Amino acid sequence: MEGQVPFNDKLQPLDEENGAERNQNLNGSPDTKISDTKTLDLLRFSENFQILDAPGGDDDLETTARKLQRLAEVVEQGNSLALWTGLKLARTREIIPKDQMTASEWMIYERWKKGMFNAASPDSARGVQGDEQTFNLPEFDWDKNRAPVPQGQQSMKKFTQRATAMDIVFGYQGATPEHASWLTLSMPEMLPLIKVVAKINNIERNSRSHGHPHLESLSDMEVAEVQTARKIVATAERNRNRELERIRKLSRSINEYLLIIKNRAESLEK
Repeated sequence: MEGQVPFNDKLQPLDEENGAERNQNLNGSPDTKISDTKTLDLLRFSENFQILDAPGGDDDLETTARKLQRLAEVVEQGNSLALWTGLKLARTREIIPKDQMTASEWMIYERWKKGMFNAASPDSARGVQGDEQTFNLPEFDWDKNRAPVPQGQQSMKKFTQRATAMDIVFGYQGATPEHASWLTLSMPEMLPLIKVVAKINNIERNSRSHGHPHLESLSDMEVAEVQTARKIVATAERNRNRELERIRKLSRSINEYLLIIKNRAESLEK
């Protein structure tokens, strides 16, 4: 379709009108050239990245328009609305029914949901949070940690699902079945959590596609993108309709008051 921007489910830097020159170093010195401009872009991106606000139900027209402008820029630059809004508008995991998981799976899920698995850190040592133990996720070398996927369609499907779960757990985008195969063989301590998150994704996908068969062929990130875009549009349209109705009511009142005041002047001029 003409004018349609391709959807990219990876986090990419947004173009800034007054951004620094690409070959300038982080301290702003134009004298030092950095050959790896992609690395520099990513460094700047990580420093400046912040989750964008989506329109809220109480926003006025000006606030709604300002937020929509920024989100429209995300789309125009081929980035993901779901990621740039922090996946806040995608379907929540609270819908997961306990009876579809074993007791051990539910325990792992609850610990993960409570934030007891911390983001990747230089080591995988245990920490203590209150009276409960919290576990740091080990670092994962996405360039090196790959292993062949066992042959067979079911194996590929299983490891693809685990790769999607790895993206969620590690806060990464772009895990492959080969990454999941390596983790299965070489990082067995992470496998229970990855399996649980993969199972949660499957439950959500089955629930989500029920009555909406056109969503079944989409990836998890594409479905999250559809959910996010629909919620943004629905909220913004409610705000617009509410504010326009308020303006119409005020306009009617203003006309009535003006008529009263105008009649006063006309009655005195007769």
